[in-house]
Amino acid sequence: MNNTYYSLIYDETGRVHVNGNMSELSRKKAQNLLDLIQLQRYPGTDKSPSPKDFRWKYRFEAWNKASRYKELYLKGAIAEDDVIDYAHCNGQWSIWFTVFKGIDSIRHRLITDFPGTCAHCFDENNHYEPVERNPDCPDPV
Repeated sequence: MNNTYYSLIYDETGRVHVNGNMSELSRKKAQNLLDLIQLQRYPGTDKSPSPKDFRWKYRFEAWNKASRYKELYLKGAIAEDDVIDYAHCNGQWSIWFTVFKGIDSIRHRLITDFPGTCAHCFDENNHYEPVERNPDCPDPV
Protein backbone atom coordinates (compact mmCIF):
# COMPACT_ATOMS: atom_id res chain seq x y z
CA MET A 1 0.00 0.00 0.00
CA ASN A 2 1.65 3.23 -1.07
CA ASN A 3 -1.23 5.71 -0.94
CA THR A 4 -2.74 5.54 2.52
CA TYR A 5 -4.83 8.66 1.96
CA TYR A 6 -6.62 6.84 -0.87
CA SER A 7 -7.01 3.72 1.23
CA LEU A 8 -8.33 5.28 4.44
CA ILE A 9 -11.28 7.59 5.09
CA TYR A 10 -11.28 10.01 8.03
CA ASP A 11 -14.44 11.46 9.56
CA GLU A 12 -15.38 14.25 11.95
CA THR A 13 -15.63 11.90 14.94
CA GLY A 14 -11.96 10.96 14.74
CA ARG A 15 -12.73 7.57 13.24
CA VAL A 16 -10.78 5.97 10.43
CA HIS A 17 -12.44 3.65 7.90
CA VAL A 18 -11.31 1.60 4.94
CA ASN A 19 -12.25 3.13 1.58
CA GLY A 20 -15.00 0.85 0.29
CA ASN A 21 -14.39 1.93 -3.32
CA MET A 22 -11.27 -0.18 -3.72
CA SER A 23 -10.66 -3.70 -4.91
CA GLU A 24 -11.13 -6.52 -2.41
CA LEU A 25 -7.36 -7.01 -2.19
CA SER A 26 -6.78 -3.31 -1.50
CA ARG A 27 -9.53 -3.23 1.13
CA LYS A 28 -8.04 -6.28 2.85
CA LYS A 29 -4.58 -4.70 2.94
CA ALA A 30 -6.00 -1.43 4.32
CA GLN A 31 -7.91 -3.30 7.02
CA ASN A 32 -4.79 -5.30 7.88
CA LEU A 33 -2.93 -2.02 8.35
CA LEU A 34 -5.67 -0.63 10.60
CA ASP A 35 -5.69 -3.86 12.61
CA LEU A 36 -1.88 -3.87 12.92
CA ILE A 37 -1.63 -0.34 14.27
CA GLN A 38 -4.99 -0.54 16.07
CA LEU A 39 -6.21 2.70 14.53
CA GLN A 40 -9.90 1.78 14.85
CA ARG A 41 -10.04 1.85 18.65
CA TYR A 42 -12.70 4.22 20.05
CA PRO A 43 -14.26 4.62 23.50
CA GLY A 44 -17.57 2.88 24.00
CA THR A 45 -16.99 0.24 21.33
CA ASP A 46 -15.88 -3.37 21.44
CA LYS A 47 -12.46 -2.07 20.34
CA SER A 48 -11.84 0.41 23.16
CA PRO A 49 -8.44 2.10 23.28
CA SER A 50 -6.05 1.56 26.13
CA PRO A 51 -6.07 4.27 28.82
CA LYS A 52 -2.97 5.78 27.18
CA ASP A 53 -4.22 5.70 23.56
CA PHE A 54 -5.65 9.09 22.65
CA ARG A 55 -5.15 8.94 18.88
CA TRP A 56 -8.93 9.04 18.24
CA LYS A 57 -9.15 12.16 20.42
CA TYR A 58 -6.25 13.84 18.64
CA ARG A 59 -7.94 13.21 15.29
CA PHE A 60 -11.25 14.55 16.64
CA GLU A 61 -9.57 17.69 18.00
CA ALA A 62 -7.64 18.19 14.76
CA TRP A 63 -10.89 17.95 12.78
CA ASN A 64 -12.45 20.67 14.93
CA LYS A 65 -9.39 22.92 14.64
CA ALA A 66 -9.15 22.43 10.88
CA SER A 67 -12.87 23.19 10.53
CA ARG A 68 -12.47 26.43 12.49
CA TYR A 69 -9.50 27.44 10.37
CA LYS A 70 -11.44 26.63 7.21
CA GLU A 71 -14.25 28.96 8.32
CA LEU A 72 -11.76 31.72 9.14
CA TYR A 73 -9.99 31.22 5.83
CA LEU A 74 -13.25 31.37 3.86
CA LYS A 75 -14.21 34.59 5.68
CA GLY A 76 -10.85 36.12 4.76
CA ALA A 77 -9.86 36.43 8.43
CA ILE A 78 -6.67 34.41 7.96
CA ALA A 79 -4.32 33.81 5.05
CA GLU A 80 -3.33 30.60 3.32
CA ASP A 81 0.05 30.70 5.06
CA ASP A 82 -1.72 30.76 8.44
CA VAL A 83 -3.63 27.59 7.59
CA ILE A 84 -0.48 25.81 6.46
CA ASP A 85 1.50 26.98 9.51
CA TYR A 86 -1.17 25.73 11.86
CA ALA A 87 -1.46 22.41 10.02
CA HIS A 88 2.32 22.00 10.44
CA CYS A 89 2.08 22.71 14.18
CA ASN A 90 -0.97 20.55 14.73
CA GLY A 91 -0.11 17.55 12.56
CA GLN A 92 -2.82 15.15 11.44
CA TRP A 93 -2.21 15.91 7.75
CA SER A 94 -4.98 13.58 6.53
CA ILE A 95 -7.55 15.40 8.66
CA TRP A 96 -6.55 18.81 7.30
CA PHE A 97 -6.55 17.50 3.74
CA THR A 98 -10.03 16.03 4.22
CA VAL A 99 -11.51 19.13 5.86
CA PHE A 100 -10.16 21.41 3.13
CA LYS A 101 -11.74 19.37 0.34
CA GLY A 102 -12.82 21.70 -2.45
CA ILE A 103 -10.26 24.39 -1.63
CA ASP A 104 -7.61 23.54 -4.18
CA SER A 105 -5.07 26.19 -3.17
CA ILE A 106 -4.89 24.84 0.40
CA ARG A 107 -4.83 21.22 -0.73
CA HIS A 108 -2.01 22.02 -3.15
CA ARG A 109 -0.01 23.62 -0.34
CA LEU A 110 -0.70 20.68 1.99
CA ILE A 111 0.86 18.44 -0.65
CA THR A 112 3.83 20.65 -1.55
CA ASP A 113 4.65 22.04 1.89
CA PHE A 114 4.71 18.75 3.80
CA PRO A 115 7.92 16.79 3.13
CA GLY A 116 7.35 13.21 2.08
CA THR A 117 3.92 13.80 0.57
CA CYS A 118 3.86 12.27 -2.90
CA ALA A 119 2.27 14.67 -5.41
CA HIS A 120 1.68 11.72 -7.79
CA CYS A 121 -0.89 10.33 -5.33
CA PHE A 122 -3.26 13.21 -6.12
CA ASP A 123 -4.99 14.48 -9.26
CA GLU A 124 -4.44 18.22 -9.57
CA ASN A 125 -7.09 18.31 -12.34
CA ASN A 126 -9.71 16.85 -9.97
CA HIS A 127 -9.38 19.02 -6.85
CA TYR A 128 -6.39 17.00 -5.65
CA GLU A 129 -8.47 13.90 -5.01
CA PRO A 130 -6.36 10.79 -4.32
CA VAL A 131 -5.62 8.40 -7.16
CA GLU A 132 -4.44 4.82 -7.53
CA ARG A 133 -0.69 4.94 -8.03
CA ASN A 134 -0.36 1.58 -9.79
CA PRO A 135 -3.55 1.13 -11.86
CA ASP A 136 -2.21 -1.87 -13.78
CA CYS A 137 -1.31 -3.89 -10.68
CA PRO A 138 -3.58 -6.35 -8.81
CA ASP A 139 -3.38 -4.00 -5.82
CA PRO A 140 -3.37 -0.53 -7.45
CA VAL A 141 -3.00 1.48 -4.27
